[in-house]
Amino acid sequence: MTSPSETIFRSASGVTSILLFLVFVQSIIGLKRRQNLVSEARSEENLLNEARIRDFAEAAADRFWETDKNHRYTYVSKAPEGSNYLPRGGDWAHPLGGERWQ
Repeated sequence: MTSPSETIFRSASGVTSILLFLVFVQSIIGLKRRQNLVSEARSEENLLNEARIRDFAEAAADRFWETDKNHRYTYVSKAPEGSNYLPRGGDWAHPLGGERWQ
């Protein structure tokens, strides 16, 4: 037979376990919510950055290009109509993979 103090201890222990479990679940839910908020904020920031780069590219020059770490062209935009700008070599026909100083 169990004494009254043992019964109270077991009940308190069970309640404590349930409370700790609930706190743990709430913490996980809170973390997920924060992760979602951060993810949404980053998505919005990426869209704004993309728009800024696009605006810069359209306003800054006739052409916009990207190069890799070896300075080889990885992207070259199309020339706007009426543009007569040519690179140093005089030909934009096949710049991808080439270096700017070729």
